[in-house]
Amino acid sequence: MRDIKEFAVGEKARLSHLITLEDTRRFVELTGDDNPLHVDREWAERSAMKGIVTHGMLSASFLSTIIGKNLPGPGALWVSQNIEFLAPVRLNDKLEIEAEIVEIHVRQRLLKLRCQITNQRGRQVLTGECLVKLLAKPATAEAAPAAPPRGIIVTGASRGIGAAIARKLAADGAAVIVNYRRDAEAAASVCRQIADAGGQAWAIRADITDRAQVAAMVEEAQARAGGLYGLVNNASEPIAERDFAALEWDEVMAEFQSQVGSAFGCIKAILPHLQARKQGAIVNIGSIVADQAPPPTWIPYNIAKAGMHALTRNLAEVLGPGGIRINTVSPGMTDTALIADVPEKVRLLTQMHTPLRRLGSPEDVAGVVAFLMSEAARHVTGETLRVNGGKTLL
Repeated sequence: MRDIKEFAVGEKARLSHLITLEDTRRFVELTGDDNPLHVDREWAERSAMKGIVTHGMLSASFLSTIIGKNLPGPGALWVSQNIEFLAPVRLNDKLEIEAEIVEIHVRQRLLKLRCQITNQRGRQVLTGECLVKLLAKPATAEAAPAAPPRGIIVTGASRGIGAAIARKLAADGAAVIVNYRRDAEAAASVCRQIADAGGQAWAIRADITDRAQVAAMVEEAQARAGGLYGLVNNASEPIAERDFAALEWDEVMAEFQSQVGSAFGCIKAILPHLQARKQGAIVNIGSIVADQAPPPTWIPYNIAKAGMHALTRNLAEVLGPGGIRINTVSPGMTDTALIADVPEKVRLLTQMHTPLRRLGSPEDVAGVVAFLMSEAARHVTGETLRVNGGKTLL
């Protein structure tokens, strides 16, 4: 099958065909057109035509043959025609069918053909123009791609949502890097739980606000897992409440650096490994505070989480052409240590104002993250999936 750009104005194709009684019989069977002018010799001889005349469209049908087999050939779609029948075609006439390209419209994938049919005496029996669309080449069957690397880094994975994500990803077959900063025993415990369940995991210590430590973590993760496929930016410090009157800008920037800056740095570090294979997935853990009226004493945290959502939207456009997806998972109030200092009254009110009437669990969030990291979400990027029991009802 040729591409539209391979044709040239003036290119021609020809074929020959001898019209037989069998051709006429089969045409009648196909169309139901049993006009006696075409099938009844005695009737036809008494008519002005003085003999059987074959169907005009029988002759014209060979234009379809030359279009479909020769010019342009496979992939051709006959769009329109303007033809004129100049002389009758009779049994045992030998027809010469010719098509010539007179115009090419590359963008629309269209060819205009000048067509003509002549008989054995050189008399032109049909002339006209045909417009033909050349379809794009069908996708060729490709060998199944090699299985992607299984290594996924989960930051802040020694506890809470991060630990649940690590366990779920490992259960789904990933080789998980359990990142932690302080609690080595907690990270080791998560790895043991994964190993006991038949999965693979390694604990790697790194302060993800430190670019050098992040780079070292990514290289160690690459070596241990035998290749990296993804990253979950989950790490978050406990929420520090502060009235705006007492808040300093440095505190806002510190929180922004802790969340958005660290996610930015981790993405930068892992990106060459994902780009080399033209595949990968990144999930940023956002928050419900980016969608609704946020707690007024959580200003640094609120700004940082809004930044995480914006980072996802911007990078989806940047990373997508390289086969890398990035999405946000936005939990509502989730029963973890992060909300340990939230008053019980506030927790109960949140439950009552949530359609599902409960707080989220780390496993609720982990399931959605696992979906976004999987092939089931291969056409999902730049999205925010909200895990809040219907609290925002967006």
